[in-house]
Order: sequence, then C-alpha cells, then structure tokens
Amino acid sequence: MSGEIRVLVVDDSSLVRKIITDILQSDPQIKVVGTADNGEAAVRLNDELEPDVITMDIEMPVLDGLSALRRIIATNPKPVIMMSVFTQHGAEETFRDLEYGAVDFIPKPSSMLSISVSEIGELLRSKVRSVYRSHGGEALFPAGKHGAVLHKIRERVFKAGDVSSRIVGIGTSTGGPAALIQLFTSLPMHFPSSILVVQH
Repeated sequence: MSGEIRVLVVDDSSLVRKIITDILQSDPQIKVVGTADNGEAAVRLNDELEPDVITMDIEMPVLDGLSALRRIIATNPKPVIMMSVFTQHGAEETFRDLEYGAVDFIPKPSSMLSISVSEIGELLRSKVRSVYRSHGGEALFPAGKHGAVLHKIRERVFKAGDVSSRIVGIGTSTGGPAALIQLFTSLPMHFPSSILVVQH
C-alpha cells in the first residue's frame, strides 16, 4: 500500500466530475488518476488504471452505476463508494448498492454549485481515506475469503456443547454493511446463537 490514494471518479456530468476531482485533490494524499462518464468506461478504466478507490454515480448512460459495480466486483474488485442523489431518500437503492458490493455510499448534493459542496467535501475525502486504510485497494471480501471468516465463526460458536445461550459479537466500520450482507447470506438458516452487530 503506497502513501498516495489513487481514485477513479465516475459520473456522467462533466461538471460533477470536475467538482469531485477538485474536492478530492484538495487533499495532498489523494490523486484522481482518471475519470469516466459512464459505467462501461469505468469498468475499462478500472482494469487499465488499477485505482485504489472508485467513486461511482448510479444513473449514467451506456451502463448504469449498479451494473458497472457488479462487473467490477466480479472481474477486478476495488472498493467502490457510490454517490447519487438517490441515496438521500432512496433507501432501496442504497441497500442495493451495498448488496452488489459497494463498501460505502455518500449522497451527492442536489446542487453541486451550492454550499452543499463544501459540506460534502470533507465527508467524501474522509470516506476515501477510510476505505483506503481499511482495504488497501482490495475488495472487502475477495472471492472465497468470507468463507474463511464464516468458518472461524462456526468453529468458535460450535466449540462449546450448549450454544443456545452464546452471543456472536460483530463490530464493523467502513464497508461494514457490504461485509455483513455477504456474511449473513452465508450463515445457515438455523444459526444457533444470537448475533450482536455494532456498526459505526
């Protein structure tokens, strides 16, 4: 993991791409190595540029953000932060992002020319730094890795004879929702213990 965080910015608006690029590069640790105006270009540039983190809009021509996210996670996984006005009011879209593999999401300001730009700037930079520290340019659970995590949980839970009173504690941070979706969908239907999740 190098000191510089290489980011690919994906949005169909040239103005939004410029503003997000300026926001990110105001942090000397962050470098925008490329921009894309649709999901198809994002998938291609992900392979060509190998960014550490990707910011991705949802509504785009040619290939939408959700479809691009799924292809990136399936072929060359990178931490993807979804950005869209839909995440402000559309919980369904947000959870779909996380289900498809996004590590985090951030609402895109309804007007990129208002005070909301400065309000969202530090949040975006903070999330990019946090995602990079957490994943180092890798997907949260590369193929098969969540199986090893699940195996450890099962091993510890079933080690004791009586598991009905045991509690499994899970603490998560950035990327936690996506990790939890992968983990919970792998658990057996009749998991014998209660699960306590702390997400911050």
